[in-house]
This record gives sequence, structure tokens and C-alpha cells, in this order.
Amino acid sequence: MARIQGELFCEIGQGRGIRCNKKGSSGIEPGTLIVKEEPYSYTLTDGELLRTRCHYCLKRLENSVSCDACRTAKYCNEECKKAAKFHHTPECRGYSRLMNLPEHLRVMGRILYKMHARKTDMGALGPLSSLVSNVETLKNCEEGITSLDSKMECLSQHMEKDALPDRAFMEEIYGKIASNSFAILDENMCSIGIGVYPQASMINHSCKSNCIGMFYGPQIQIRANEFIRPGEQIFHGYIPPLLPTAKRQEKLLKTYHFLCQCADCRNTERSCLAQLDFTLHSDNVYVIRILKDLVEVCVELGLWEKAVVYGKRIEPGYKMFLKRYDLDQGLLYQKMALAYYRLGDQSAALPYLRQAKTTLTITSGEDSGLVQEVSDMLAECVAKEIDSLLVECGCPNMDH
Repeated sequence: MARIQGELFCEIGQGRGIRCNKKGSSGIEPGTLIVKEEPYSYTLTDGELLRTRCHYCLKRLENSVSCDACRTAKYCNEECKKAAKFHHTPECRGYSRLMNLPEHLRVMGRILYKMHARKTDMGALGPLSSLVSNVETLKNCEEGITSLDSKMECLSQHMEKDALPDRAFMEEIYGKIASNSFAILDENMCSIGIGVYPQASMINHSCKSNCIGMFYGPQIQIRANEFIRPGEQIFHGYIPPLLPTAKRQEKLLKTYHFLCQCADCRNTERSCLAQLDFTLHSDNVYVIRILKDLVEVCVELGLWEKAVVYGKRIEPGYKMFLKRYDLDQGLLYQKMALAYYRLGDQSAALPYLRQAKTTLTITSGEDSGLVQEVSDMLAECVAKEIDSLLVECGCPNMDH
């Protein structure tokens, strides 16, 4: 069952979405959990991940157990195998063939098997009914109806015939999946799967969003990353913000089939800035993305002084383009703190650690591994700083 903080609305000119409650609310504070939802259907992305990760919790496999019937579904242990039974039983007979399909068709096949096994009316979309399908847009895109037909034909060849609805219904479901699916990210922010989240999908996109999504296995948690006033619409960024306006609009149109006209996309100052990719200044989005990669490489190689230099160059650009409480902002604070810590400069590391802890707690929740890692480093850094002060004061060293 999905948990949702806010109210659904549907208004002429705005369409449907979620906003902070108009009545009886004082607003949503940064860090507040807005949506907590398990996927309606999901899958790992490719063959390698299907072999190396649990098909239920998505964790890396150390020792695996397989489904006794299809032998294709793999799980961490008997506990995951048992938990997956409710979802896997309807699809088990055709699971092996489904795994040979592209990821969106795989998700769709799992939904169709579920609907067939539970004798769902093939005209009823259940939790998917409120999602837009953009079928006509899909038919009119560059690949057009031929591509959609070929996808439906491919799925039909990989499924049991009795589980297939009519073609129009199949197209409707595929459109909803293609237009609303989320990329599921692991702890390193790498895409490992896709999932359909009906409640989370009700949150509309803005390139200047006021919330952020994180994944805990297949579960999505969306938290506010700034104060949201009563009656204000809640927005989630469907793509990374550090892209030029034209690139963001192109990616959104290709992936989600709409042309973004949010305030950020109408910001001509940012659009002009994004076009200056030949000018190597730190406010350029291309340069920021390169510097971000350089910081990560330097941290990986232990080049701490260079990590600090590149991190300092990113800071003005991040403040220009990102929210105060943004995941990338928190991760930069964490890396800067680590670099200063490795250089033996606890005084410089401490402010970054405190900022990292505050930001990551808001974006990821206080129980996340990222926050725990920063908290441990903060405690160690404070202890060393106290030791240094005691030495300066001529006091004996003490255990902490």
C-alpha cells in the first residue's frame, strides 16, 4: 500500500497532480516523506543483472536460490523466494520467455499475467487507470505505429495466448508503462531496473523540482527537498537538472512524450548560458558535469588535493543550478569532507560533514547508508579535532 503526503487534484489547464493540502496544513518541511511506494510491476534491466541480482529485493547475489518451477527467477534466499511468490506465481509459466524481452515489454508481460491470473476485467486498468498513456503521441513519433506494432507482436510471441488481451488494450498499457516508468537506482545511483509506481507517477515533472526520489531496493521514497507551501504543487525531476535546456526538453520529449515548459525551461538566462559550451567557465553546465566526474575520479584515486580544487570549482555552479537540499549537493559535501579529512585538515572537513549530513538526511532519510557513513566520519572527525585542541592546551589525551 502506497503512503502519500498531499492531495490529488485535477484542474483545467494543470491536469492531474499532487499538491500540499490546502486545508489543515502548515506546509511540508524539507525531508518530509511524501510518497513511499512498492512498484506495481518491475524488472531488472539486462541479462547480466538478471544473473547477478535478486529478482525480488534487487540486491547482489552471493548465494542464490531459484524458483522450483521455472528455474529462471533467482533470489537471495528462501525468505525472498517466499516473499516473491505472490507476484511470481501468475507469471511463472511464461517467466523464462519474458526475460528475453526488452525491459518495458518485460514489465508489461508481468502485468498481463497478473491480470489474467486474478481474472481482472481486461477493460479495467486498476492502479494504472489514472496514468496517461500518450498512445497517439507514440504512434506519431519518429518510429510511429510500425514500431508500436512490432513491439506488440514481439510480446505476443513471448507470452501464452490466453493471457493476451486485445491489441488496443495492449497498446494502452504499453503507453502507460513507457510514459510513467521510473529507472530504479542502486546505492551508487546506477540504473539497475525499471518499475511502475502509480502514486509516484502522479507527481508532475519540473526541472526545478521541490522533492527528490530515492530507492531502497525496488521501493521508492520521495521526500521534499525544500519547504512546500499549502496549496503548492509538488514537483519531481524526471531527469538530472545538470543538462542544457534544449537537451532536457529533448530527453523528456523522447522518454516521457511531453515538451517541458516549466519555469526553468522558460528561463532565457539559463538557456543562453547553456549554449556557451565553448566557454570553459565554472557556471557552464557542461563544465560542471566534467568537474563532477573529475572529483569522483580524484577521490577514487586518492588525489585529495586535486579533489578539493575541482570541488571548489563546482560549488558556485551547484548553487546556481541545484536546490539547497539536492542529492548531488550532499554527495559533493561528502567528497569534499573526505578529501580534507584525508589531507589531515579536520577543521576544513567538519563544516562539509555537517552540511553533508543535513542535506543527505533530507534527501535520503536518516536511516540511509549514506547518512550513517557521514555520521561515522563526523564522529571520528570531531574526536580528532578534540584531541588536537587538548594537545594545544597541554591537556592529557583522553579516550572518547
